[in-house]
Amino acid sequence: MAGFGRTGEWFAIDHWKVVPDIITMAKGLTAAYVQLGAVGMRRELADKFNDKVFYGGLTYNSHPLACAAALATIKVYEDDKLLENARRMGAVMKQLMTDLAAKHPSVGAARSIGLFGLVELVRDKAKREPMAPFNGTSDEMAALGKFFRQEGLYTFVRLEHVLHEPAAVHHRRAAARRVRDRRSRARDHGPRRGRLASREGRHVRKKPRRRQRPRKWSFQRRPPRSQRPLRFLLRRGTVAAIRFP
Repeated sequence: MAGFGRTGEWFAIDHWKVVPDIITMAKGLTAAYVQLGAVGMRRELADKFNDKVFYGGLTYNSHPLACAAALATIKVYEDDKLLENARRMGAVMKQLMTDLAAKHPSVGAARSIGLFGLVELVRDKAKREPMAPFNGTSDEMAALGKFFRQEGLYTFVRLEHVLHEPAAVHHRRAAARRVRDRRSRARDHGPRRGRLASREGRHVRKKPRRRQRPRKWSFQRRPPRSQRPLRFLLRRGTVAAIRFP
């Protein structure tokens, strides 16, 4: 989770110029489109296994499909300059999180590196009492997680923590558009805190209107799947057969 550009560097330890003896990696290696894990080690350690067996790997060790997906994914990281974008957008996210912590009474702490951030919620800033007990949850955190899903925000809520991990392809214009959309919905449906409307002396929760987004293209104009490049398929969330030279 802290590797492959998420923090603005290839690995989070690069921020502190640390070179480990051994490092493991998985999800970001293929952007999770194909299952693949890997172990990296220093050259002097790897050379010891030139004439010895390294007892690692499983049945699908070095599977050609997974390795090809990893190479294509790394090329997208480099060609699209996603690490640079994570650093640029990470500065924007850090400022927004700092502003939130300064004005909201329930935010005890907000910290981030690149696009890898977390907000801690507390009941009392002075006492730093967590919003949920250790290894447990609370009604407030459960309600907050439900509210996020209703608003179309899918993030990780655990204990008193709310994780903020937008995609490395996230851009300022997309963020501004989402803010405008949420403000528009808030105007349409009243205050955000429950969006309750009075009707004949009763409180009734309004249902948010769903916005229909126009399609960018028609399915008839899309090329056959066999003719689409792997990078396009990776971005669209599907992987087709890979042709090797």
